[in-house]
Amino acid sequence: MSIIGANEPVIIAAAVISAAGFGICISIGFVMGAETVDYSEWKTGLRPQGILIALIGFMVKLGMAVAGVLSAQILSMGGYVAGAV
Repeated sequence: MSIIGANEPVIIAAAVISAAGFGICISIGFVMGAETVDYSEWKTGLRPQGILIALIGFMVKLGMAVAGVLSAQILSMGGYVAGAV
């Protein structure tokens, strides 16, 4: 018997559905990047794929950094003390 008990099939099914949804969300970002390059080429006649994809990657990293800082600030405002039992 596992630690999650009788709900194991339900939890596994929910995890599979969640992972499929997350995979779709992640892949949409890459598709949107490619579409942005195509749109830029159609609008300007140039194909600046390197700079556009680099900017998208930079914005993703910037978003992760901001999320980390905000998470730490919210925990701090809530009175979280690291290592406290």
